[in-house]
Amino acid sequence: MGDFNDAVLIAIFISFPEAIMMLMMGFSLCNIRIRILRIVLIGGIQSVIAFIVIIFRFNNMGVHTILQILSLWVLVSFLYKMKFHEAIIPVLFGFFTDGILQGIYFPLAEQNFGTNLDKVGANFQYTFITSLPVYIIYFLLLIIVINRKITLCHITMENEHMDKEKMV
Repeated sequence: MGDFNDAVLIAIFISFPEAIMMLMMGFSLCNIRIRILRIVLIGGIQSVIAFIVIIFRFNNMGVHTILQILSLWVLVSFLYKMKFHEAIIPVLFGFFTDGILQGIYFPLAEQNFGTNLDKVGANFQYTFITSLPVYIIYFLLLIIVINRKITLCHITMENEHMDKEKMV
């Protein structure tokens, strides 16, 4: 029963905010105005997918990352009515940013704080405490990107003609 509870908690408190931050970062870097409610909806769907991945033990050897990229790609494409080749760009920008931050932080934490990376993902409390600094750094980086209007490309969406007051 502990595995089920850990899977639920990881999906809600780790996968959900991670998906939201990755998409916000990806959209910001692509200079796309976003609807927060849709981002929250995508994050919720993504957390359900993460829960299924954890329960069926697909969370090893990178399979979970591939499934997460594919599911976010499809969700962004359909919910934002973007072409598939355009929808993958913000998804990958968000993933690369997340991967770079985790790739820098986790080895440093393992070396300096004795963090055991084998336990990350297996236990909610350990995963949450270990991942919290990454999320704080990611959030601060996201604020910098949004405030400084840092973009890597510009993707024009079909519904970009919408009024600003309709954008949430």
